[in-house]
Amino acid sequence: MAWVIACWQMTMRKHMSFRARVMLMAIGMGLTMSLVFAAAAIFITERYEHVLVGALLQDEANAWAERLFEDPNARLPSSELQRAYLRRPGETDPLPTHLAGLTPGVHEDHSSSSDGLHVGVFDTPAGLIYLEMDLREIEALERYLLHILFAVIFAGALLSSLLGWWLARSATRPLRRLAGEVERLDTAPHITDLAAHHPRDELGRVALAIDSYQRRLVEAEEVERAFFADASHELRTPVAVVRGALELLEEDVQAQPRLQAPMRRLRRGVDEVSTLLEALLRLARRQLAEREVMDVDAWAHQFLTTLVQGCAPPVTVSIEGRAGTLPLPLRDAELILSSLLRPLLAKPIGDILTGVLSPQGIELHFHTVQEDVPRLTSPIRNMASRSDRNLGTSLIGRLAKAHGWQVDMLDEKALSIRWPHPAPTTQVN
Repeated sequence: MAWVIACWQMTMRKHMSFRARVMLMAIGMGLTMSLVFAAAAIFITERYEHVLVGALLQDEANAWAERLFEDPNARLPSSELQRAYLRRPGETDPLPTHLAGLTPGVHEDHSSSSDGLHVGVFDTPAGLIYLEMDLREIEALERYLLHILFAVIFAGALLSSLLGWWLARSATRPLRRLAGEVERLDTAPHITDLAAHHPRDELGRVALAIDSYQRRLVEAEEVERAFFADASHELRTPVAVVRGALELLEEDVQAQPRLQAPMRRLRRGVDEVSTLLEALLRLARRQLAEREVMDVDAWAHQFLTTLVQGCAPPVTVSIEGRAGTLPLPLRDAELILSSLLRPLLAKPIGDILTGVLSPQGIELHFHTVQEDVPRLTSPIRNMASRSDRNLGTSLIGRLAKAHGWQVDMLDEKALSIRWPHPAPTTQVN
C-alpha cells in the first residue's frame, strides 16, 4: 500500500503543476473533513436514538409493571404503534417468533417489514415484559438527516474546491511574480533587490537567496574582468617588443625573397594577437568605442582596401549596395572586421573581395576572377549558422555582442555582420 501511495505521489509531482497539487490537497482536505463530520453526526444520532428509545421503553415498561402489580388482569396494549407481551415466572406460553430468544435490553427488530420497530425486554416484579414500539417517524427523520449529510458532503467538496482554487491562486501568485522578476533579469550579472518586494517568509528567503546569488555573480565577474584587464595590459608590453623586433627583421629581409612569406605570416600573427588583446582589454574594462556618425560606404571601401594591402596573391575590393550614413563604433568595427577577415586573407581562397552593404549590415564574400560575381542576398536574411562557425563565445564574438551585432560565418569564403538600429540618417550619392 505504501508503495502504491509513493508511486501516486511521484506521478502527481511529475505530471501536475504546483497550483493543481495545492488545489487537489485542499479538495481532499475538505472532502475528508466533510466525511468525518458526517460519520460523527451519524454516530451521535444513532447513540442518541438508542439512549432515547431505551429510556422511553424503560419508563413505559415500569408503568405497565406497576399497573400489573395493582391489577394482575390489566389488559396490555395491542395497537400498531405499541404492543406488549407479559411472561410471568413459570409460564411456557409461546411468544412471537421475532421475540423468542431476546435477552433483557433494547433491540431493533430488523426481521419485521416495518422499519423502525424497537423491542424492549425488561425484567419486572410482574414478569418479563416485551414491549414493542413503532418509531417510524424517528427512522424517517434519520433518513432525512442522512440526505442532509450527503448534501453537506457534496457542498463541502464543492466549497473546498472553490477555496482550494482561491488558495492555490493566492499561494502561487507571489511565486509567479517572483518567477517573472527572475525571468526579466538581464543575462549580465547585476545586483538585485528582489527581497524588498516580498514579505519575510519562505518566499522572501528565496528572493533573498537570488539577490545573494546575483551579488556573488557580480563579484565574480568583477574579479574576472580585473584579471583579464591586468593580463591583457601586461601582455601588451611583450607584444610591443615583438612588434618592434619584427619591424627590424622586415627591414633586414627586404633583399631575401624566400623570407617574405614567413615574415607576412609572422606579421599577421602579431596583428591578430594585438587585436585580441585590445578586444580583451575593452571587454574587461567595459570601454566600448563610442558610436560615430560616418559614411559607411566610404569607410568600408577604404578600410577593406587597406586591410588587403600586401596580400599575396593580391586581392581586389569590390563594394556593392549602399548603407548611407550610420552611427557605428568605428574602432570596434575595425577590430571586428580585421579579426574576422585576417584568417580568410591568410588562405588563397579568392582574389576578389566583394562586399554587399545595406543599412542593416554588411556581407563579405571571396571569389576568383573565373567565378561569377556572387549574387548575395541582403545581410538581414535569417540564416541558421553552424555551431562550429558561431563566434558568440570568442573574444571578437563577445565584443560584437556587446554592441548588439550578430556575426555569422556563412561558409569558408563568406561572412555576414548585422548591426542594430539600421535606420540611416542620409544616403550618399
